[in-house]
Amino acid sequence: MKKIFFLAILFTFSASLCHAESDLDGEWKLRYNVCVSLSGQELFCEKSSYDITISDSEFFYNGERMGGVTENEEDNKVTFTFDNDYLNSLMDEKFQSYGLDLSKVDAELNLYGKLKDDKIRGKAEGKVTWNANGVDSKADISGKFKTKRK
Repeated sequence: MKKIFFLAILFTFSASLCHAESDLDGEWKLRYNVCVSLSGQELFCEKSSYDITISDSEFFYNGERMGGVTENEEDNKVTFTFDNDYLNSLMDEKFQSYGLDLSKVDAELNLYGKLKDDKIRGKAEGKVTWNANGVDSKADISGKFKTKRK
């Protein structure tokens, strides 16, 4: 009987740890400045600011999932990984705003930063590939970002 009681307590404690709220959960202001470059030449740059919510290792803007968040608590490093479909849609809209109708737009973007005093600062890295008139192209995405807990 003691074994069953002990196991019940152990499973209850383990389950509560699995569903514990992350230190990052909450409202944040995300600011970034990124540029898309092809062979070292800037195609365009974007400077934006979003009020985001981090919850259960995901981040959201206006209720829409933007991607996932991971934190290494040992060294306070945080990575934001943008959802592929979300980012592809944004890049497609951006290219269309420049009058470019491209097919097969595929983008990846990660924000790598360090958490200190309810702020995360770091760099943005990624790539975007597309097809225009049967020709595949690839550009780099780079820049900086910062977030602050609201």
